[in-house]
Amino acid sequence: MNKLIFIIFIITSTTFSQKKEASIFYRDFVECFYEQETTELLSIYDKIDGKIVAQLSNSDEIFCWYKLTLLKSKNGWFEIENLMIVPDCSSHEVNKDINKYKGCWIKKDNLRIEISEIAIEGSKGIKFYSEPSIQSNLVYRSPVYLKTGLIEIKDLWAKVRFKLNNKVIEGWLHDDDQCAYPWTTCTSARID
Repeated sequence: MNKLIFIIFIITSTTFSQKKEASIFYRDFVECFYEQETTELLSIYDKIDGKIVAQLSNSDEIFCWYKLTLLKSKNGWFEIENLMIVPDCSSHEVNKDINKYKGCWIKKDNLRIEISEIAIEGSKGIKFYSEPSIQSNLVYRSPVYLKTGLIEIKDLWAKVRFKLNNKVIEGWLHDDDQCAYPWTTCTSARID
């Protein structure tokens, strides 16, 4: 009986610990992923235009992506809140300390946000605004899934760029429509 209680305790503790760890990646920040198809290293700097503190290469594993949680942006640079490689690479060196690069900066190159396919279903599409406000002008409404390039953030809004029918479109994407998980479909796009 004691062994059974101990096993249940271990399983519950592990599950709770995993949920607690994962919960820091939700509503409080803009999240994005680093484009896996690029051969460019993910360069991390100590400050804007500063010294490179790390250069990370993409994994050869098909389901291992760098996911970044961002604090703020300035002139094409983003301040890192945390960085990890997910979903199938939990034992990767980066995941041993996801806050290692907190306060460091990265350039906007190859940072991506997707819009959720599920968010489109049953709606009139995902809205892209001229400013980070739902009261601003509508720039574009997408009826289809898109992978966008991240160019700026303000609070939980993400300014993104994408090309459609040879036309470049830029707009602000509300946090409910952002998806930083390229290997799956986001549910609403983000989880509470």
